[in-house]
Amino acid sequence: MSVLRKILLLLGIGLILPVAQAEPAKEETIRKLIALHDMSGLQDAMSQQVLVEIRQGLKAKGLIAEPMTPQQQQIVEQAELRTLEVLHRHMNEQTLQSLAIKVQSQVYTEEELQAIIAFLQTPAGQAMLKKEPVALTLMMTEMQSKLADMRPEAEQIGKELGAALLALRSKPGKPAMPAKRKP
Repeated sequence: MSVLRKILLLLGIGLILPVAQAEPAKEETIRKLIALHDMSGLQDAMSQQVLVEIRQGLKAKGLIAEPMTPQQQQIVEQAELRTLEVLHRHMNEQTLQSLAIKVQSQVYTEEELQAIIAFLQTPAGQAMLKKEPVALTLMMTEMQSKLADMRPEAEQIGKELGAALLALRSKPGKPAMPAKRKP
């Protein structure tokens, strides 16, 4: 065997071994992880989040104000119920588990999942699992606050974009967007 062939063989083995060692996550292992996370409340949390977003969107658009009139309340509640029905039909527990299995099998190796499961079974891991919903809720609240802060600027950009695109229809050759104004 020539030296070149030996080098290529060693390179090939060197490239193949790490791939072979990174065994894809097994569905059974992912199901153990899902069981530890207790995803049963996820659908309820998503439902509550959707309801909050609906009301915030309606307020932001000026369609409702607090307190709502009884007629507004009835219309909003009917829309919320219909939205929740759609959400539950498309994002039920089985669908969420299938998504988790698909995503986690793409992201984690079997070895990584085994280590994560081992950690989650420790007291620190159990504490993390118990506190995770609160942390996620706080994170979502903070993110919504930040998004609300940026909404006026984003709306202004949208208005400028619309005006620039309309101007293009009538005057070809002009810049598409006006220059950013200094505050």
